[in-house]
Amino acid sequence: MIDGMDALLYNQVVGVSTALAIAADGNDTYATWGQYHLLDDICQQNQGTDLDHPMQWELLADFTPNVKNAILLYEKAMALAEQTQLFDYCASIKLALAECYRVQGKSQLAFRHAQFADKYAKDLSDLELRQQISQLLLELAE
Repeated sequence: MIDGMDALLYNQVVGVSTALAIAADGNDTYATWGQYHLLDDICQQNQGTDLDHPMQWELLADFTPNVKNAILLYEKAMALAEQTQLFDYCASIKLALAECYRVQGKSQLAFRHAQFADKYAKDLSDLELRQQISQLLLELAE
């Protein structure tokens, strides 16, 4: 188990996400969508089972180009993260939601999600995540 996630599933999700990132960076639309749909299939197959984990949904949301659809996926990931008390995921998901709302021009909503991210991150050892949250809070406060 890795962060409460089945090790085989973890490796599968990371492998597909890595291939997806490489395809996207190389502007290979066909490969990007192929890997995206493979990750979506993994998420759908595991939804509601013991293998369901916020990491897979958060990664799918990260690669979802439509902000409204990404928000829905982040919210699904957030519900799972809260249910399983994986607070490091809660912090990163709330940060991602804040960034989505900022892109949409919804500054107050973005700020509120960034504040929640900050609360979740307070006791985490991930200093990079905490810095990203602090930076976004500063930018949104301006």
